[in-house]
Amino acid sequence: MISTVTKNKIHFVYEILERKTKTNARDGGETSLPIDLMPSRSLRVAVIGAGAAALVVARELRREGHAPVVFERTDGVGGIWVYDADASASADPLGSRPSNLYASLRTNLPRECMGFLDFPFAAAAAAGPDDDPRRFPGHAEVLRYLRDFARRFDLHGLVRFETEVVRVTREAAASWRVRYSSKLAGSEQCEAEEVFDAVVVCNGHYSQPHLADIPGMDAWPGEQLHSNSYRVPDPFHGQSPPPLCMWYRWIDTEKPEWVLREIEERSHRAWESFYEYEHHEKAVEERRAAQEEQRYQL
Repeated sequence: MISTVTKNKIHFVYEILERKTKTNARDGGETSLPIDLMPSRSLRVAVIGAGAAALVVARELRREGHAPVVFERTDGVGGIWVYDADASASADPLGSRPSNLYASLRTNLPRECMGFLDFPFAAAAAAGPDDDPRRFPGHAEVLRYLRDFARRFDLHGLVRFETEVVRVTREAAASWRVRYSSKLAGSEQCEAEEVFDAVVVCNGHYSQPHLADIPGMDAWPGEQLHSNSYRVPDPFHGQSPPPLCMWYRWIDTEKPEWVLREIEERSHRAWESFYEYEHHEKAVEERRAAQEEQRYQL
């Protein structure tokens, strides 16, 4: 996931910077050399966000001699991999928060596929109490990796923490005006503007949840919780909440009774299994291992 997103974003950035350099050379008329042979000039680039893509983009821009400025609305790097355990966040399913991770989340890709080419996402040789050496580690291990990456390449000095970009507008033909809000002492906010040669948007496609518009949703008396707000299963112990996913549109609106009954029955069994896995993962794995061994003996 990280590698694919980063590769596409860096390629896009290079295309923008290359076109901009050629445009400036053509308009300025400073040389008679072919445009493709013109040396690149240093550009001032605004990078919005300080997650995985933004960190590597900032590093590559600096390597190429440009001057990146990273805007991050929180007080640390990591983007979506920063776990927010605040239970009060569930009150507003569309509320603003750095990520939508839940406590037991693990990667769905092996760590070998998630690391940067020159900075592998390898398990520590001598794993400490806070390390997660599993091939599919938890979210805390990914966050540690990104923080290590930022420290290794000295990227913190490029980041303006607790600074949120509120508006980006085109300025003239070859620049961008960025308006941002910075946190001062206490809770005071200060807005300012700066002009950049280019802007790279790395705020992620999971930064805002999508709330489905389901007919009758407002009239349903039960609790409604977007997955963006889910953190731990404890509040739902003993309940049978029916999960509705994006495939809810498949339901036949004229005859939904049998479908809804099956969803409720299946979700009840699935939720019991999920809750057991959340709190008794080791016991579940041991039971599966015993079943596998028994199967081989047969």
